[in-house]
Parts: sequence; C-alpha cells; structure tokens
Amino acid sequence: MIGLIVGLATAFNFLIIIKKIQMGRGVDASLDIGFVMVFVWIFGDTGQLGMVVAMTASVVVSIALFFMPIEIDFDDDDDDDYLDDNASYADRMDSAFK
Repeated sequence: MIGLIVGLATAFNFLIIIKKIQMGRGVDASLDIGFVMVFVWIFGDTGQLGMVVAMTASVVVSIALFFMPIEIDFDDDDDDDYLDDNASYADRMDSAFK
C-alpha cells in the first residue's frame, strides 16, 4: 500500500513537472525537481513512511508552485542604476572631504 502511494505521488509530481516544461515554466520545473531530490535525500533513509512524507511534501510544493509561480526577471535593466548611484555617492563623499 505504501509503495502504491509513493508511486502515485511520484507519477503525479512528474506529470506536473512535464506540464510546467510544456508551458515554458522552466524555473518552476527546476525548483520542483530540486525539491524532489532534497525531500528524498532528507526523508529517504527513514524507510517507506519517510518516502511517503517526501513525495507528499513534494507534490504539495509542486501544486503550490503551479498555482503561484515564481517570477524571476533575468532581463533587469536597472543594474546600471546601482552603479551610477554608488558612483555619485562616492563623488559626493570625495568632495565633502576636500
């Protein structure tokens, strides 16, 4: 019975991961795969019940990420502003001590 639960949870989790990849949500899919690996690593040595906990936790995280995706903007154009602000601050400090 425990093997069936782990098998169904794993299959459902991988179906969610495949769907995310098809939708172009690679960051979410990568996080899901990472969570599966971490949960199995943490709970894997605790026996069959630990695997049920690991797979169930992974499915819950996958479902949560499916409905509330993480948005990461890799094309952030505001990086230059940080350097400009620091340069102007350095210039102000330089002129203050002259």
